[in-house]
Amino acid sequence: SYRWAWLSDVVRSLKEVLELPPDGNGYGESEIHGASAKRTIALLDGVRYEGPVPIIVPVSDGSLQLEWERGDLLLEVEVPPEGPALATLYEGDDVQQWRTRREGRWRRRADYLRCLHRSSAFG
Repeated sequence: SYRWAWLSDVVRSLKEVLELPPDGNGYGESEIHGASAKRTIALLDGVRYEGPVPIIVPVSDGSLQLEWERGDLLLEVEVPPEGPALATLYEGDDVQQWRTRREGRWRRRADYLRCLHRSSAFG
């Protein structure tokens, strides 16, 4: 059965990022929107995610980026406070991208799920 093993670690990471001041790490970030944090949890829950905890970093427009990396495999998911999220999978020289159409719905959901479950290789 599905469990939220990642939830406490993700909430802790989100709290740390949300407490950063604007430009908190020197890359010109805006203040992170609380809506991006809520959408991050909703996105992971929406795909019934059970893999390793992502690295969570601020993006200059106030969005959040989730990152999983292992060898030549990198998955990034940018979660803005509103509008479509963007997933990018880098595998060697191959790059694939896709966006949500609406809150929590992926155009190529099967591909996204496969990428997230493959992210267990990132652990």
